[in-house]
Amino acid sequence: MGNKNNIVDLHAKVKASTAISKPYSELKARLQESLSIEQLISEHTWESLPDIESLIWEGHMQPLPPIVLVDMDHTLAHSSWRDGMIGNAPWDEYHRWGCHDRPVKEMCALIESMSTNALWKIVGITGRPESFRAMTMKWLVDNRLHLDELMMRDDNDYRPNAKMKVEMCREKFGTPLSKHISFIIDDNEDICSAFRAEGVTTLQVSIRRTE
Repeated sequence: MGNKNNIVDLHAKVKASTAISKPYSELKARLQESLSIEQLISEHTWESLPDIESLIWEGHMQPLPPIVLVDMDHTLAHSSWRDGMIGNAPWDEYHRWGCHDRPVKEMCALIESMSTNALWKIVGITGRPESFRAMTMKWLVDNRLHLDELMMRDDNDYRPNAKMKVEMCREKFGTPLSKHISFIIDDNEDICSAFRAEGVTTLQVSIRRTE
């Protein structure tokens, strides 16, 4: 959204001016030297608009990778009420009760908004085993959440969540991960640290526990 606003602002400044003082090729070269758009505009006046979107996208503001990863438990789903089961019940029992989780309204609204934008591919990535896919998909449908894809651990995969998620993404998307993934939304510090180490932007979630 910020990139689009920059283009709109640039259009307004360009159209408000009256004469060209530098050729397009030189302006493009200046942008590719990573000079700021604001600095270039302050140095030049314009009477026409020479393919300004190409000038920006090719030289200064490259498009973001399309994939956004989003976690399930404690991110889209209020799962804290089940945390007392950890260490006191089998993991399958912990996951099975996830069908009763309430949605995290703020995060669900964010994902719903992003899923309507063709710029993004929303990929769920969860530590839940594959055997709980049907339950998880029903929860998503019941809560009107659209994901383009859902990545789950194999039933016999006992790797720590951070290691599992990073390695699954390497295998699926290739490396470097930062070339394919714009950012990950997750509550877990170890997972966020692991993706930051891969050069991926992380949005760490801290949800209200009182609802």
